[in-house]
Amino acid sequence: MHHLHLQTQRLVIRSFVEDDLFAIHRVLDTAFGDGTRIHDRAAIDERRSWLHWAILCSEWFPRLYQPPIGERAVVLHETDELIGAIGYVPCLDVFEQLPALRTRSEPSPYTTPELACSGRSPRSISVAATPPRQRGR
Repeated sequence: MHHLHLQTQRLVIRSFVEDDLFAIHRVLDTAFGDGTRIHDRAAIDERRSWLHWAILCSEWFPRLYQPPIGERAVVLHETDELIGAIGYVPCLDVFEQLPALRTRSEPSPYTTPELACSGRSPRSISVAATPPRQRGR
């Protein structure tokens, strides 16, 4: 399974894990709240739901051949202390999926089987994606 993992000398951007709950709750409650809900059970339960969503996005988007979008943990490289979160949204389009627009010889890892066929033009792809009752209008 693919998990986005970026590393610099100082920081690591990685997928969230269950053990990040209290650290990310503290960070986000302090950054986007007034810090009074750090120990609030209802707020922690709500944050747990958000954390599960973030973990599931990291796990399931790659399995569904989707771009690895979603929230990621920002941690200090030396101490592994979680210090923040970042939303990761790659700029993807059909550029690498359409043979005529490829800038490299191998297809993107996110190329879908429907578009991997060489020789199909963007027009034929859009027609193929049109529901049958709308074709020919």
